[in-house]
Amino acid sequence: MASAVIASSPEETKAAGEGPQPVYINGSWVVRKADTYPNKRVYRRYSFTKDMEMPNVMLLQCPKDPGKHVHFSLEMRRVGPIDKVFSSEFESFNARFLVDGRHSFTLPGEFIKTELFFDRTPDTAEDFDEVIRASEFQTRFGQREVRVVFKVMPEFTKALPELLQAMKAGPVSILTTAEAIRDCRQYRGER
Repeated sequence: MASAVIASSPEETKAAGEGPQPVYINGSWVVRKADTYPNKRVYRRYSFTKDMEMPNVMLLQCPKDPGKHVHFSLEMRRVGPIDKVFSSEFESFNARFLVDGRHSFTLPGEFIKTELFFDRTPDTAEDFDEVIRASEFQTRFGQREVRVVFKVMPEFTKALPELLQAMKAGPVSILTTAEAIRDCRQYRGER
């Protein structure tokens, strides 16, 4: 049942020149019980490929130490060619975001190998929170102004528990964004 939902999802529906094909993601955050990091909790969002694989493309990382910044990252290795976007394997940059087609802003980020990292600081907190709550966001970054669109697919979100079970992913917790934020704050000892 779940694989039928994913297999019938839109793949090549846009005509050439209409912009990038969205990267469809689930709207829940997955915490894998097997992830045992000593001082952080990791919340994951997945995408899917034509080959029925589910790469992890978005991570929300919550350090236990409240003195360190919570951050989200976008794993670009499975999203598209990233090697020509930046001139080195480690760079600071600014990314433009458009969230749910209504609010745009710039977030400072870091590129490390294949991943884009964005910190939740006092200056970026409001915009950061909008990205992780969004139903759709697009970002532009790099020397060539690459644009990537991430879009929550409700059918994928609904099918996620069954897909994870079929993949033998092991024990997981599946949280809404509000639950993940609350869980992260409790983990950090915040109110």
